[in-house]
Amino acid sequence: MEWQFLHLINSFCGVSWETRLQHISSSGELTDSVYDVTPLLPIAIHVISDNKLIVGAYNGKLKRGAVIIMNKKGDKETVYEHDEHNQPLFNNPRYITTTCNGNIHVVDQISDDWCGKVMILGQEGHIINQYTGHPTINKSKPFKPEDIVTTPSDNVVVMDPDIYILHILNDNGHLISYFNTNDIGINGPFSLAFNTPGQLYIGCTKAAGSQTKEAKLYEINIEGF
Repeated sequence: MEWQFLHLINSFCGVSWETRLQHISSSGELTDSVYDVTPLLPIAIHVISDNKLIVGAYNGKLKRGAVIIMNKKGDKETVYEHDEHNQPLFNNPRYITTTCNGNIHVVDQISDDWCGKVMILGQEGHIINQYTGHPTINKSKPFKPEDIVTTPSDNVVVMDPDIYILHILNDNGHLISYFNTNDIGINGPFSLAFNTPGQLYIGCTKAAGSQTKEAKLYEINIEGF
């Protein structure tokens, strides 16, 4: 059974948050799915196999954030919310990816001005690493991660849109390289995705005050990471 597209019902455009994901059919019809994270609200979705997906969830009123592994029946198999000292693991988990060794990389927003970190969890849910940016790269502006993807080489790319930087991490969350998209004429990077052949898509926002009606989507070939 193939995964159908899943949809987050969110608060943009005056629509209230919902705790349940929805399926989007090929014809565009929306139906309720079995994936419900009550009392939290789904923020991020990441499919890890034919049988499971990971949902990043949050509830500001309850001051709770969690990363939840669910099977196709909608059962919550694992909930990552507290560490071994019963302290919260996450504030607002917004983006998720995984690597082949089973590590879960979560972009966690930690302040209202979008500052954040990348939390790396092992298969047992313990914290392997926390990446909070690099003192040289983020010398003038703090780390504000906005998206995250895994490369075909099993490294992890984190978008830092304020400074146009792609942070390249290994599967344990350690910085191995970085790249400024402005060097190849890509301004306002905001979202990331890889296609099956391995090309990287970079979605961009419009610059403040721009009269351009459309934002831009770039497809680039990458090597070495």
